[in-house]
Amino acid sequence: MVNSSDGGNNRLSPLIISFASPVFDVSYIYDNYGDSGVTGFASAFDSSHTLLETIASPDNGYGNDLVSFSASGISSIEITNPFDGWLFAIDDLKFSVPEPGSLALLGLALVGIAGSRKRKAA
Repeated sequence: MVNSSDGGNNRLSPLIISFASPVFDVSYIYDNYGDSGVTGFASAFDSSHTLLETIASPDNGYGNDLVSFSASGISSIEITNPFDGWLFAIDDLKFSVPEPGSLALLGLALVGIAGSRKRKAA
């Protein structure tokens, strides 16, 4: 659980989750311990802190709501609370990391295509 206030109804800084290398398919379970129906926000950023996607964290009144980002190249996520004196929790953080082998294979295929086009043009 994350206490997003200092106990005196003063909002603290956002919860920041940083990844060692860019990821994709990020998801987690979000639970609002504040008022039912109140929405928090989560934003995904790339390595230069450019905003990739912002999601209003759902609250169906029961907790345990799935939050998932469709953007790729995510280097960090910032989760903020909607108002002072509010608690939330995240659980089951999941993400995917691109495989270096797949990226190398794609690069090799592109080099091969470019080489075959040069031969046909000559």
